[in-house]
Amino acid sequence: MTLYHGFPNERFFLGFEKILDSLISQMPENNYPPYTIEKLSEDKYLITMALAGFDKKDIHVELDRHSNSFKKLIISSKKKEEEETSKDVIYKGIALRKFKREFNLTDDIQVKGCKMENGLLSIELERVIPEEKKPLTFEVE
Repeated sequence: MTLYHGFPNERFFLGFEKILDSLISQMPENNYPPYTIEKLSEDKYLITMALAGFDKKDIHVELDRHSNSFKKLIISSKKKEEEETSKDVIYKGIALRKFKREFNLTDDIQVKGCKMENGLLSIELERVIPEEKKPLTFEVE
């Protein structure tokens, strides 16, 4: 049994243990790489990840639709820490290590595009609700 002490309103989440476990497991142990999530409009979002030193060929973006409860957007690097060079490095403040960052998405969120520009990876997301799930309205006669 997992206890959720300190989790906001844990007493209101009875029966949601699986979802809470998933949320808590997504809390990063470190902040690498840093990212921002913006809500651009009611149905549009933007994830921006700072990836200085990486090239677009070093980044892998995947949408896993077969996970347990959610779709997962997985962003990872294929780049390994650079080999020692003949340069005499005094301080190395730009990390080029491997990473894997996961974001849980609901079924109605779709990835609309990814681009890498000036060391920033931008991923556009949009909530698209199918017609069969939209509320029906009826004209009163």
